[in-house]
Amino acid sequence: MNSRIRKRWLHNQVEVGLIGEEADLSYRHEWLGKDSAALESFLNGKTDGGFAKVWANAKKPLIVVGSAVAESQAGSQILATVARYASGDKQKARFLNEEWNGINVLQRAASRAAAYDVGYAAAPSSGTTAKFVYLLNADEVSPSSIPQDWACSGSTTRRFSRRLEDY
Repeated sequence: MNSRIRKRWLHNQVEVGLIGEEADLSYRHEWLGKDSAALESFLNGKTDGGFAKVWANAKKPLIVVGSAVAESQAGSQILATVARYASGDKQKARFLNEEWNGINVLQRAASRAAAYDVGYAAAPSSGTTAKFVYLLNADEVSPSSIPQDWACSGSTTRRFSRRLEDY
């Protein structure tokens, strides 16, 4: 994503604003803050700076929200703020029309976006813990969610095989 933004910045002199953790990006950007208060302030026109002026006059503004926002404590508030702003009477024509969709969610995994496209919605969490976990190229699993009696380190094949027979 950053390479595509950089390409647009190099060739089209696109202005970029960032709300979130400060980052050392390979293109010029204006850091606007790191929390939902900074987002509210910016969208309500209470932020000064060059990017705010460009944003106010942009014909095709773009808001990209990372999917990790939904996992944060303020996630629902942030998404609601963006939706309220983009669907407001003053902004709707700039963000959502036949030629342009200026609201995007950047997913970490393409499979997640495809699942949403076909209407998949995850079931609510059952609250039970797993008795067996087999991870094959699973990057998004927190080790703390795996019960301690199944945490494997070193050569645990015998213990693993013995426990498997319990099922």
